[in-house]
Amino acid sequence: MSKIVKLTLAAIVLASLWGAAPMPPAAARPAADGPNLLVNPGFESPYAKQCCHTDLSVYFPNTLIDEVQVANGWRGWWLEPRFPDYPPTCDNCMAWHRPEWREAAPFSNRIHSGSNAQKYFTFFSTHKAGMYQQVSGITSGQRLRFSVYMHAWSVNGNSLISTTKDNDMQMKVGIDPFGGTDPFSSRIVWSTPFNTYDTWALYTVEAVAQSSTVTVFTHSQPRWGMEHNDIYVDDASLVVVSGSSATATPVPTSTTAPTTSAATATPVPTSTTAPTTSAATATPIPTSSLLPSIARRRQGSTTSAATATPIPTSVPPTSTPAPSFTTYTVQRGDTLYGIARKFGVSVNTLLAVNAISNSSRIFVGQAIKIPASGSAPAPTATKTATGGSAPTATTAANLGQGTTYTIVRGDRLTNIARKFNTSVNAILAVNPGLDPSRIFAGQVINIPSTQATRAYVVQAGDTLRKIADKFGVTVAAIQALNNISNANTIFVGQTLLIP
Repeated sequence: MSKIVKLTLAAIVLASLWGAAPMPPAAARPAADGPNLLVNPGFESPYAKQCCHTDLSVYFPNTLIDEVQVANGWRGWWLEPRFPDYPPTCDNCMAWHRPEWREAAPFSNRIHSGSNAQKYFTFFSTHKAGMYQQVSGITSGQRLRFSVYMHAWSVNGNSLISTTKDNDMQMKVGIDPFGGTDPFSSRIVWSTPFNTYDTWALYTVEAVAQSSTVTVFTHSQPRWGMEHNDIYVDDASLVVVSGSSATATPVPTSTTAPTTSAATATPVPTSTTAPTTSAATATPIPTSSLLPSIARRRQGSTTSAATATPIPTSVPPTSTPAPSFTTYTVQRGDTLYGIARKFGVSVNTLLAVNAISNSSRIFVGQAIKIPASGSAPAPTATKTATGGSAPTATTAANLGQGTTYTIVRGDRLTNIARKFNTSVNAILAVNPGLDPSRIFAGQVINIPSTQATRAYVVQAGDTLRKIADKFGVTVAAIQALNNISNANTIFVGQTLLIP
């Protein structure tokens, strides 16, 4: 036995006699850490639906997202699928979906410790998504360590063990030392990504706090759209590393999130959960996993605010003053409903003065005119045979409205739907931005054409061909009635009028 081995064994024996475990070399020893700063680090129950859907042409305000159920203290984030870069449905290509979030219980092999863990997954599709939590009460300059256990399950079929080990999942963790909640921010310090399947592994990253609030993130982005692309997360910790120095780790200095080259060429609808930019690129999907993709709902969560910039207006000396406006630039996370509430006007007014036909199709950077109180011009209307007022093309989407109705005291959308032999969903479909809980006497709404007495809500797996066959009509008829130019652009939760 060599002299070095003998000395090492002797040291271990002495340590055990002194009641202490052998100490690793100084370079391998972790610094003494402070208490865990995270809320619910073990992802224990309760789990709750995350707020909120923002497509008010489909959902009521503040509608919780059934498919996003997260552990207390945490939130899910995702890249919002959109055409053409991240198509939610397509033929012979890889579809992108918003994951579903659920609790891992009762599957004990998917729980690292305790009685629960967080899982999220996509089905026959890929995603860019993860979890995050903001933590306040941090001292700027402290060095922080974020750690969490994660593993993936990637398989086509029902095997309980992953079979697609080359499905690069891009699993990693990050810290935004400035406390932002944008998962695409260039200020996030990310760990080096690596993959682990069916066995827990610890993911760790360190950064120096630049604010009194920091945010921790997890991240995954599967390469292939497998039948099961599941991520499991458990036992997280955020601790202050002893002896930390503000100069120990440089932090990226860029204060803006990266943008895509097409951002100025093609405006895209705002997404209140996932930013509209990403560095991800599409990768050809293996032939073995070319399966029908399932479109997901579009939705989001948080909203952001910005200040309005007054624009000087010239009021001509006439008996009727010209309307005065301010302008508001749409920010990431904005909805027309949120902007309307911020400035104390109605969604219909904003639709009218900005010639917007669909309240869900505003985009970041768009300038919205906001009428001053009492100065909003009344939408131009023409009388119909029923005695109501028909809005012009700027006040409602041309989705098959046949007549209009002026709401009277005591009306509800259910009563109106019965009166005109239609459905509430059909009325909402031809009145973009209409809030069913805030209708009022004197309000004019569109009533679907008598040729469109049926409304259908798109389900997972639906295509226009399937829907047309179900109702015995043609695809072209549905497209014409709903102003759909591309038959592949329907999405789960969308309300279609059926002729």
